[in-house]
Amino acid sequence: MVEILFTRQAFLWFLALLPVLIVIHFYSLRHVERKALLFANYKAMRRITGGEPVPKNYLLLAMRLVILAAFILAAAGATIMTELPASAYDLVIAVDASSSMSTQDFKPDRLNATLAQATEYVSQLPEGTRVGVVYFSSTAILLNEPSHPNKGEAIESLNAIKATRFGGTALGDAILTGTNALINSDRPKAIIILTDGKSNTGVRPDDAARYASQSATEILAIGIAGGANASGADMDTLRIIANETQGRAFEANNEAQLKQAFQDLAIEASRIKQPLELAVPLMAIAFLLVFIDWSLSGTRYRIIP
Repeated sequence: MVEILFTRQAFLWFLALLPVLIVIHFYSLRHVERKALLFANYKAMRRITGGEPVPKNYLLLAMRLVILAAFILAAAGATIMTELPASAYDLVIAVDASSSMSTQDFKPDRLNATLAQATEYVSQLPEGTRVGVVYFSSTAILLNEPSHPNKGEAIESLNAIKATRFGGTALGDAILTGTNALINSDRPKAIIILTDGKSNTGVRPDDAARYASQSATEILAIGIAGGANASGADMDTLRIIANETQGRAFEANNEAQLKQAFQDLAIEASRIKQPLELAVPLMAIAFLLVFIDWSLSGTRYRIIP
């Protein structure tokens, strides 16, 4: 699947200048035609211009439209997203260990139910996958780096996580820590966030998500929402930060939904999105056409005033 995205969509409004350029082109032609009536020797004009006394310059118009469109799309941050089979990729699992994760509306509690599913998920990852683990509450700590394909080390880190006595949820810090752990990876990469809370300390999650997006790191999240009368994850924030990186957020209100969320996560993570920024190719095309335009304007399509 191929998808074209724009990271700075406001610049797309400048595409409205394309029809304006067309109008200006034909208005200029009419102006030049009126000036051409001042010439009496049309044979001389045809000999000088190599064709029509006032060439229509349709090719130049098309080139200039492409040039303008290329500059606008480059400024708008045109990016092609392709889905790749993630047979070998890097990821960080960020687990919320704040005090609310000890709530017992899941069996035996939210944290241990989540860790059991996360451990099973890691054990089924493709060989060659490099997995890091972060746990966070009022701060975020990297337990092991995704530096080599050793799923056993990641499982040991998951089993070592215990709920803290603190209620803070530094969601943004967890994203920053995970992104930095993956910063040198040249493979598809993702951060999997497992949380039941709302960010209330540290870096803003949306700022951290933009940093992850700039580092081509996808965010996938599972929000432990709990029952109707229980406090749970801030799903609106999780969806915002996931969308910022072209990822997804899943909601779990009970054990069955938690298991299903990890199954959906496995499907989503098997199709890691790889971005290809088009700004440089578009700028190169635009500048090449500018030079061709200058050349043609002074030779084949020159106009006698």
